[in-house]
Amino acid sequence: SVSDIYCVSPPFSVCLLLVANSMLSLWVILVYCPFAHWIWNPKGFLAVWGVIDFAGGIVVHISAGFAALASIFVVGPRQFLSEWHRELSRVPHNRTFVALGTGMLWMGWFGFNGGSGVSAGSRDTFALVNSTLSASVAMLAWMAVEWHHTGKPQLVGACVGAVGGLATVTPAAGFVLPWAAMLIGLIAAPFCYCCVLARNWLAWDDALDVRAVHGMGS
Repeated sequence: SVSDIYCVSPPFSVCLLLVANSMLSLWVILVYCPFAHWIWNPKGFLAVWGVIDFAGGIVVHISAGFAALASIFVVGPRQFLSEWHRELSRVPHNRTFVALGTGMLWMGWFGFNGGSGVSAGSRDTFALVNSTLSASVAMLAWMAVEWHHTGKPQLVGACVGAVGGLATVTPAAGFVLPWAAMLIGLIAAPFCYCCVLARNWLAWDDALDVRAVHGMGS
Protein backbone atom coordinates (compact mmCIF):
# COMPACT_ATOMS: atom_id res chain seq x y z
CA SER A 1 0.00 0.00 0.00
CA VAL A 2 0.99 3.65 -0.25
CA SER A 3 1.37 3.84 3.54
CA ASP A 4 3.80 0.89 3.45
CA ILE A 5 5.83 2.57 0.71
CA TYR A 6 5.93 5.78 2.72
CA CYS A 7 7.32 3.92 5.74
CA VAL A 8 10.13 2.49 3.61
CA SER A 9 10.85 5.43 1.34
CA PRO A 10 9.08 8.77 1.95
CA PRO A 11 10.55 10.50 -1.16
CA PHE A 12 9.37 7.64 -3.38
CA SER A 13 5.88 7.78 -1.91
CA VAL A 14 5.68 11.50 -2.56
CA CYS A 15 6.72 10.97 -6.17
CA LEU A 16 4.16 8.18 -6.52
CA LEU A 17 1.35 10.37 -5.22
CA LEU A 18 2.49 13.26 -7.43
CA VAL A 19 2.42 11.08 -10.54
CA ALA A 20 -1.00 9.64 -9.62
CA ASN A 21 -2.50 13.07 -8.97
CA SER A 22 -0.98 14.43 -12.17
CA MET A 23 -2.46 11.58 -14.21
CA LEU A 24 -5.86 12.09 -12.57
CA SER A 25 -5.76 15.82 -13.30
CA LEU A 26 -4.87 15.18 -16.93
CA TRP A 27 -7.71 12.65 -17.24
CA VAL A 28 -10.22 15.12 -15.80
CA ILE A 29 -9.09 17.85 -18.21
CA LEU A 30 -8.66 15.76 -21.35
CA VAL A 31 -11.44 13.18 -20.95
CA TYR A 32 -14.04 14.06 -18.31
CA CYS A 33 -14.49 17.76 -19.13
CA PRO A 34 -15.05 17.20 -22.88
CA PHE A 35 -17.60 14.45 -22.17
CA ALA A 36 -19.39 16.67 -19.66
CA HIS A 37 -19.51 19.50 -22.18
CA TRP A 38 -20.70 17.29 -25.05
CA ILE A 39 -23.62 15.87 -23.06
CA TRP A 40 -24.60 18.31 -20.32
CA ASN A 41 -24.10 21.56 -22.21
CA PRO A 42 -27.21 22.23 -24.33
CA LYS A 43 -24.87 23.20 -27.18
CA GLY A 44 -22.74 20.07 -26.90
CA PHE A 45 -22.87 17.96 -30.05
CA LEU A 46 -24.13 14.84 -28.22
CA ALA A 47 -26.81 16.91 -26.47
CA VAL A 48 -27.84 18.30 -29.84
CA TRP A 49 -28.15 14.73 -31.11
CA GLY A 50 -30.56 13.99 -28.27
CA VAL A 51 -28.26 12.06 -25.93
CA ILE A 52 -29.37 12.34 -22.30
CA ASP A 53 -27.49 11.23 -19.21
CA PHE A 54 -29.21 11.75 -15.88
CA ALA A 55 -26.38 11.11 -13.41
CA GLY A 56 -23.19 10.52 -15.37
CA GLY A 57 -23.41 7.00 -16.75
CA ILE A 58 -21.76 8.15 -19.97
CA VAL A 59 -19.77 11.06 -18.61
CA VAL A 60 -18.31 9.15 -15.65
CA HIS A 61 -18.70 5.40 -16.07
CA ILE A 62 -18.13 4.87 -19.78
CA SER A 63 -15.24 7.33 -19.90
CA ALA A 64 -13.66 5.76 -16.81
CA GLY A 65 -14.26 2.23 -18.09
CA PHE A 66 -12.49 2.83 -21.37
CA ALA A 67 -9.78 4.84 -19.62
CA ALA A 68 -9.20 1.68 -17.58
CA LEU A 69 -8.97 -0.29 -20.81
CA ALA A 70 -6.42 2.16 -22.16
CA SER A 71 -4.39 1.89 -18.98
CA ILE A 72 -4.32 -1.91 -19.39
CA PHE A 73 -2.47 -1.51 -22.69
CA VAL A 74 -0.25 1.33 -21.49
CA VAL A 75 0.79 -0.16 -18.14
CA GLY A 76 0.64 -3.79 -19.23
CA PRO A 77 -0.25 -6.88 -17.19
CA ARG A 78 1.07 -7.55 -13.72
CA GLN A 79 4.21 -9.66 -13.45
CA PHE A 80 4.12 -12.78 -11.27
CA LEU A 81 6.83 -15.08 -9.98
CA SER A 82 4.97 -18.17 -11.15
CA GLU A 83 1.67 -19.36 -12.57
CA TRP A 84 0.63 -20.29 -9.04
CA HIS A 85 1.01 -16.66 -7.96
CA ARG A 86 -1.01 -15.58 -11.00
CA GLU A 87 -3.87 -17.89 -10.09
CA LEU A 88 -3.68 -16.81 -6.46
CA SER A 89 -4.11 -13.17 -7.49
CA ARG A 90 -7.50 -14.01 -9.02
CA VAL A 91 -8.88 -15.17 -5.67
CA PRO A 92 -10.38 -12.33 -3.57
CA HIS A 93 -8.33 -12.12 -0.39
CA ASN A 94 -11.06 -10.49 1.74
CA ARG A 95 -14.65 -11.13 0.74
CA THR A 96 -15.90 -9.35 3.85
CA PHE A 97 -14.34 -6.10 2.70
CA VAL A 98 -15.78 -6.62 -0.79
CA ALA A 99 -19.28 -6.92 0.68
CA LEU A 100 -18.69 -3.95 3.00
CA GLY A 101 -17.43 -1.82 0.13
CA THR A 102 -20.39 -2.79 -2.02
CA GLY A 103 -22.78 -1.71 0.72
CA MET A 104 -20.98 1.61 1.06
CA LEU A 105 -21.10 2.11 -2.71
CA TRP A 106 -24.79 1.26 -2.81
CA MET A 107 -25.52 3.79 -0.09
CA GLY A 108 -23.37 6.40 -1.79
CA TRP A 109 -25.16 5.79 -5.09
CA PHE A 110 -28.33 7.18 -3.53
CA GLY A 111 -26.56 10.52 -3.32
CA PHE A 112 -24.91 10.04 -6.71
CA ASN A 113 -28.11 9.26 -8.60
CA GLY A 114 -30.73 10.75 -6.31
CA GLY A 115 -28.83 13.99 -5.88
CA SER A 116 -28.14 14.53 -9.56
CA GLY A 117 -31.52 16.17 -10.05
CA VAL A 118 -30.50 18.86 -7.54
CA SER A 119 -34.01 18.86 -6.11
CA ALA A 120 -36.37 16.78 -3.98
CA GLY A 121 -39.10 16.04 -6.50
CA SER A 122 -40.60 13.00 -8.14
CA ARG A 123 -37.72 12.55 -10.58
CA ASP A 124 -35.23 12.27 -7.73
CA THR A 125 -37.50 9.79 -5.95
CA PHE A 126 -37.63 7.70 -9.10
CA ALA A 127 -33.83 7.86 -9.31
CA LEU A 128 -33.52 6.47 -5.77
CA VAL A 129 -36.07 3.70 -6.30
CA ASN A 130 -34.72 2.79 -9.72
CA SER A 131 -31.16 2.55 -8.41
CA THR A 132 -32.13 0.02 -5.75
CA LEU A 133 -34.40 -2.01 -8.04
CA SER A 134 -31.82 -2.25 -10.80
CA ALA A 135 -29.04 -3.20 -8.39
CA SER A 136 -31.18 -5.81 -6.64
CA VAL A 137 -32.35 -7.47 -9.85
CA ALA A 138 -28.84 -7.36 -11.35
CA MET A 139 -27.39 -8.97 -8.22
CA LEU A 140 -29.89 -11.83 -8.36
CA ALA A 141 -29.47 -12.22 -12.11
CA TRP A 142 -25.66 -12.33 -11.79
CA MET A 143 -25.95 -15.02 -9.12
CA ALA A 144 -28.25 -17.06 -11.38
CA VAL A 145 -25.91 -16.76 -14.36
CA GLU A 146 -22.85 -17.60 -12.27
CA TRP A 147 -24.68 -20.54 -10.69
CA HIS A 148 -25.51 -21.88 -14.14
CA HIS A 149 -21.98 -21.28 -15.45
CA THR A 150 -19.80 -22.43 -12.51
CA GLY A 151 -22.14 -24.55 -10.44
CA LYS A 152 -22.50 -22.18 -7.50
CA PRO A 153 -23.03 -18.44 -6.87
CA GLN A 154 -20.27 -16.39 -5.25
CA LEU A 155 -20.49 -13.48 -2.83
CA VAL A 156 -18.03 -11.44 -4.87
CA GLY A 157 -20.03 -12.12 -8.01
CA ALA A 158 -23.22 -10.96 -6.31
CA CYS A 159 -21.45 -7.74 -5.30
CA VAL A 160 -20.16 -7.17 -8.84
CA GLY A 161 -23.68 -7.73 -10.15
CA ALA A 162 -25.10 -5.15 -7.75
CA VAL A 163 -22.52 -2.59 -8.81
CA GLY A 164 -23.26 -3.42 -12.43
CA GLY A 165 -26.95 -2.75 -11.86
CA LEU A 166 -26.16 0.57 -10.22
CA ALA A 167 -23.83 1.61 -13.03
CA THR A 168 -26.10 0.63 -15.89
CA VAL A 169 -29.18 2.39 -14.54
CA THR A 170 -27.28 5.60 -13.77
CA PRO A 171 -27.79 7.39 -17.12
CA ALA A 172 -31.51 6.57 -17.06
CA ALA A 173 -32.21 6.64 -13.31
CA GLY A 174 -34.42 9.71 -13.37
CA PHE A 175 -36.03 9.09 -16.75
CA VAL A 176 -37.53 5.59 -16.55
CA LEU A 177 -40.24 3.85 -14.54
CA PRO A 178 -39.37 1.21 -11.92
CA TRP A 179 -40.29 -1.73 -14.18
CA ALA A 180 -37.82 -0.44 -16.77
CA ALA A 181 -35.09 -0.11 -14.13
CA MET A 182 -35.66 -3.75 -13.19
CA LEU A 183 -35.40 -4.71 -16.86
CA ILE A 184 -32.14 -2.77 -17.15
CA GLY A 185 -30.71 -4.69 -14.20
CA LEU A 186 -31.93 -8.00 -15.62
CA ILE A 187 -30.21 -7.37 -18.96
CA ALA A 188 -27.09 -5.78 -17.48
CA ALA A 189 -26.05 -8.73 -15.34
CA PRO A 190 -25.63 -11.41 -18.06
CA PHE A 191 -24.17 -8.84 -20.46
CA CYS A 192 -21.53 -7.66 -17.98
CA TYR A 193 -20.86 -11.27 -16.98
CA CYS A 194 -20.08 -12.10 -20.59
CA CYS A 195 -17.81 -9.04 -20.76
CA VAL A 196 -15.89 -10.38 -17.76
CA LEU A 197 -15.52 -13.76 -19.50
CA ALA A 198 -14.29 -11.94 -22.61
CA ARG A 199 -11.72 -10.12 -20.49
CA ASN A 200 -10.44 -13.46 -19.23
CA TRP A 201 -10.33 -14.87 -22.75
CA LEU A 202 -8.43 -11.83 -24.05
CA ALA A 203 -6.06 -11.95 -21.04
CA TRP A 204 -6.65 -8.30 -20.15
CA ASP A 205 -5.41 -7.63 -16.63
CA ASP A 206 -8.36 -5.57 -15.35
CA ALA A 207 -8.34 -6.54 -11.68
CA LEU A 208 -11.60 -4.78 -10.79
CA ASP A 209 -13.47 -5.33 -14.08
CA VAL A 210 -13.92 -1.59 -14.55
CA ARG A 211 -14.15 -1.86 -18.31
CA ALA A 212 -16.50 -4.88 -18.24
CA VAL A 213 -18.95 -3.48 -15.67
CA HIS A 214 -18.74 0.31 -15.87
CA GLY A 215 -17.48 0.85 -19.41
CA MET A 216 -19.63 -1.74 -21.18
CA GLY A 217 -22.61 -1.77 -18.81
CA SER A 218 -23.36 1.95 -18.84
